[in-house]
Amino acid sequence: MSDMSSAEAGSPAVPVSHVRKGVLLMLLAVMLIALIDPAAKYAGRHLPVLQVVWARYAFGCLTAFALFRPSVDPRRWGIHQPGLQALRAACLLGSTAFNFLALRNLGLVENQAIIMLGPVVITALSIVLFRERFRPIVGIGLGLGLFGAMLVIQPGGDVFKFSALYAVGNVMTYAVYVLLTKRLLLTDSMLSLNIVSVALPAIVLSFAIVGVWQWPEDIGGWIAMVLVGIIGGLGHFLLVTAHRYAPASTLAPLGYTQLCWALVAGFVMFAELPDLHTIIGAIVILASGAVIMVSGRR
Repeated sequence: MSDMSSAEAGSPAVPVSHVRKGVLLMLLAVMLIALIDPAAKYAGRHLPVLQVVWARYAFGCLTAFALFRPSVDPRRWGIHQPGLQALRAACLLGSTAFNFLALRNLGLVENQAIIMLGPVVITALSIVLFRERFRPIVGIGLGLGLFGAMLVIQPGGDVFKFSALYAVGNVMTYAVYVLLTKRLLLTDSMLSLNIVSVALPAIVLSFAIVGVWQWPEDIGGWIAMVLVGIIGGLGHFLLVTAHRYAPASTLAPLGYTQLCWALVAGFVMFAELPDLHTIIGAIVILASGAVIMVSGRR
């Protein structure tokens, strides 16, 4: 899932050439972020999930430091609320763990369809926690999102998968992460948000994996572990860079192209084809996100 809220929107009068560059960077970023899931799914077939989560943050941290090149002195990163930064990093870690657990049994498209509920959940939490204005069109969007999720998850149905609950846990923890990001952007630097969110989990997990570590059986396992972190780190770097060239309102809808990449990767790597109810549910969820997005522009 990409962090659409952790970058600043562009100014009203953005040059067309900048917007085009931003769109291209965003499309590339979304593709890379979407490819985290198939790499994690492959690695998780042979290695403990905790180890795959560690790889996501350990190699992602190295990539972030190489790309953002922060000062060696953390006091110069612009951290003003370390407690909220730690809570935000914990939410992102929980989101990743839930996501990788879900991928053990869910298809890539099934998982991605549920992840697309993110904007719906974020909107609902914003209304409840921050008393943001509720409008009928937003209610329609929330209702559509819930209906689409039920089509994909099918609670009580013969094909219900418990892993779908992990995917819901991913959406919920990521929604809290996004809301904390919005809060911290008022006080802390963008650099600190990007570095702390990967460095802190990497440090903690480096101790936690000692008891479960398994050496990959072949080179494919090593490649998958490394790619989970590198493409994730590079994808989020491009995401931040894209928002420097184009307004967030222009780039946000491009995040839904993750579903297309999930479909391609699922078929090519795992011979997965989504069921009809998953396809219909995904379309309904996409429609709900579009309704909420349009309502936010009015």
